[in-house]
Amino acid sequence: MFPNVYARAEHPDDLSTRSKAAYLLVRGQHGVVAGYSAALLLGADCAPSAAPAEVLVARNTRSHPGLTVYYGSPEPADLTYRVGLVRAGLPAPHVQYRILDE
Repeated sequence: MFPNVYARAEHPDDLSTRSKAAYLLVRGQHGVVAGYSAALLLGADCAPSAAPAEVLVARNTRSHPGLTVYYGSPEPADLTYRVGLVRAGLPAPHVQYRILDE
């Protein structure tokens, strides 16, 4: 999906899968999912069908096909934490992902 982030072939190439993969790409940089990705993971399915995943990072991440990168640092009050990210097709309830919730 993205550098060093893979999904099984049976996973759909949809915004939900791309958003979770994008988070795995940027989590080591304290990145967060943003925009339509954040909306979808918070339960609002309002994105256009071919929307790219969106992330917010402080630095050092570039866009890839299917991914839009914004640069900045969210305020802690703007973050929502969710548990239950699916990694490698298996539930990983101990993994939290951070969502920009503006």
